[in-house]
Amino acid sequence: MTEIDKIPFLLVDDRPENLIALESLLEDMNLDIFKATSGNEALSLSLKHDFALVLMDVRMPDMDGFETAEMMRVYPKTSRLPIIFVSAVMKDTMHQFKGYESGAFDYLLKPIDPTILRSKVRVFCDLFQQRQMLEMHGQQLETLVRERTAELREANEQLHIELTERKRAEEALNRLNDELEQRVGERTKELERRNHELEQMNKAFVGRELKMVELKGRIRELEELQKNA
Repeated sequence: MTEIDKIPFLLVDDRPENLIALESLLEDMNLDIFKATSGNEALSLSLKHDFALVLMDVRMPDMDGFETAEMMRVYPKTSRLPIIFVSAVMKDTMHQFKGYESGAFDYLLKPIDPTILRSKVRVFCDLFQQRQMLEMHGQQLETLVRERTAELREANEQLHIELTERKRAEEALNRLNDELEQRVGERTKELERRNHELEQMNKAFVGRELKMVELKGRIRELEELQKNA
């Protein structure tokens, strides 16, 4: 695994030699180990980094492990940070209860058994990686949801545009139909008027023809009378 894949881990002890000893027990576990020699320093580092676990000594000057854990529970970022206390005095129930009450997830007794230490650390590292994967999947899901939402919004806007254009086209077609019906009506009336005029003209023509026939008949009658006279 690369340096980026290393799991961030915090060791807290006021004695540097104890930090070195703990680090040597964990050096091959692919951990990015941070070290703090006081409760204040541990609190400051925990607010800057996302640690998989804090392995913290109980007995420290100024602010002991219990007080440091209680302070970490105050801040949202560190309120659920896993803490394992390291102490030689937590064999009795009272100290164990105090440790859990202050926010500890577990505890280790001095002298530390390397196998137990590595086993506990491995469990919390696995939990950290699982949480990171869940967060990554959650982010990917949020990204997919945002992308899908954007696609649906774009599709909805496109549909709205298409519906608007279709409505305009239908309105334009309706106007054309109205105009066509109006023109057809006007043309029909014009044809009816002309047809009426033609009928009147035809009647007048027929009347003239009848008169001409009648006049010719009279002319022939007069001609016959003249011949017989």
